[in-house]
Amino acid sequence: MFREADARIDLNTASSQQLTMLPGVGLNLARKIIAFRDEHGGEIHQWEELLTISGFPADRIEEIREHACLRSGSRE
Repeated sequence: MFREADARIDLNTASSQQLTMLPGVGLNLARKIIAFRDEHGGEIHQWEELLTISGFPADRIEEIREHACLRSGSRE
């Protein structure tokens, strides 16, 4: 069965191309998200961690939350 949650982009596994499908995320920010993820054990555990990424505005979390998730063993 297909669920709406399945259509969201998992920030813990998404490629840079997939991340750029999120509102307000360009290639540069997508690369920064992947670099952050790689530097922190391959997972983003909480949405607030994104705020430590240079150039990631606080209001962007709310913009992408509807279209993204933090599946891989993390808290949404």
